[in-house]
Amino acid sequence: MNHAKTYHTRQQKVILQFIEGRKEYVTVSQIDEYLKKQGEPVGLTTIYRHLERLRKEGVVQKIV
Repeated sequence: MNHAKTYHTRQQKVILQFIEGRKEYVTVSQIDEYLKKQGEPVGLTTIYRHLERLRKEGVVQKIV
């Protein structure tokens, strides 16, 4: 993957930090709750968008 073409926002970094600290799957609700506690005002749509970008980059997997 060409990292030069990818960018990461502060919000995406915080989401990734939360996910990396877990050994089991996490839900969008858990991520939302964590971001609120961290003082990161992020809407659910933004969380989904960041997760989709991370999925496309192969960083996270989606469980249906």
